Amino acid sequence: MSEERIYGVLEINGKQYQYTLEDQFLTIPNISYQDEEEFEKNDQIDIIYGTTSNYQGIVFLDCRVLEGIGSIFSSEVKIRVLGYIVLTRGICSFDRIDFYSEAINAFFSPRNAYDLETKDDGRTLVGIKFRDNDLYKREYACQVNNEQFLIGLNVYLTVNLALEKEQLGTAKTIISMSFEQKKDPHDVLDYYLYLRDFLVFVNGQQNIPLNRIELFEKNESGRYEKQGRVVIFQADSSGYVPNPYKSITFNDITSDCFPVLFGQIAEKRKQNYYYHLFYPTDHKNHQRIDASKWLNTAICFESEFNNSFPNFRAKQDAAFHNAKSLLLQTIDEAVKKSGKSINNKQNSALKSFLSLIDHSDTTIKQKFQVCEDQFMYEMGEAIQRICSACMIPRDTDLAEVYSAYRNKTAHGVISRPEACDVATYRIMRGFICVMNLKRANVPQERIKSIVNKLV
Repeated sequence: MSEERIYGVLEINGKQYQYTLEDQFLTIPNISYQDEEEFEKNDQIDIIYGTTSNYQGIVFLDCRVLEGIGSIFSSEVKIRVLGYIVLTRGICSFDRIDFYSEAINAFFSPRNAYDLETKDDGRTLVGIKFRDNDLYKREYACQVNNEQFLIGLNVYLTVNLALEKEQLGTAKTIISMSFEQKKDPHDVLDYYLYLRDFLVFVNGQQNIPLNRIELFEKNESGRYEKQGRVVIFQADSSGYVPNPYKSITFNDITSDCFPVLFGQIAEKRKQNYYYHLFYPTDHKNHQRIDASKWLNTAICFESEFNNSFPNFRAKQDAAFHNAKSLLLQTIDEAVKKSGKSINNKQNSALKSFLSLIDHSDTTIKQKFQVCEDQFMYEMGEAIQRICSACMIPRDTDLAEVYSAYRNKTAHGVISRPEACDVATYRIMRGFICVMNLKRANVPQERIKSIVNKLV
């Protein structure tokens, strides 16, 4: 959460108003009755332009007018904003966006930019040598939601040789996104979510800080000039501790797989299968398991399964495929005979059965069994370790345990997860990780190593 307090003048519908921005709220004082009516009519505003008290341009993003204006006790309007851009050059469009974060450092270590020189014993440090930029800078073509852009990994190095300074310098990793066509201010929110969702995935937790975001525009000579800085209001992430030994890093996956994995994770939200409740707020929260958390994880697991193994049983079982096709064909013929659309009320029963049959494939138990079989190489050691930690026999029918607790919980019979349910919870999370990595073509041995590190 930004602690800045900003004053200035903004413009809405051709009219100028003084404002104060504090925390996430714009306050506009001394509003007339006529202006109150205008705000009540337009309670959602994508972009508001203004200037600050020190004459910098500012753009407020995704603004929502709060209810309750027009009170006899107040003549002010409060607007909640998701973020803002303070402009450096008064230009709003951008060609590149740079992100800095401790989570980015954990994913792609700043150590990639330099080597430590030691004595022959390997322990005594004698110097630090910067590597050539070409040895660690990366850039990839990436596609998210049918848009292609370049995603880059680089390390920003500074050296401070002032005699009175304690710190010699810093090294910070940057993830950048560069675009062929200029982007508008509101586009910042999409690219912020792309990166945030990816960092949440590789860290396995939600409290990811992204406190430094900068915009750049390419000039006529091809050099990038800074356009402004972005502040997105976020939940408190002060408890985040970067740990490359408990998260997925760039070195864990191949270079070719990084842009593919990034694209697949980044587009989940707009394709409506991003499950934010799957990720704990932090690693400590991950250790506490209840029925609600278990069921949310099961829903995510089954969705990921359907995405990774569409129509699995129909592809494996010819008799099942033929029976399903026959039933779907019968419903289709009945709809045609009715002379009405499938969405017509007259065909509501047919539509209901169509949905049931169309989505009929593997059972809940079979989904778990398929993953046990398909991911034995990647998950075998982890499953054995989990069963040992939960003190349950390795020959336990885990798919049956999963199915029983899943059905009981989903139908409102809430009970505390037992040791075997804790095991299936941890295994499900491993399956979800494996399915995402496999869709990005991460090699088997890399996935196995990642699973053994995380699960």
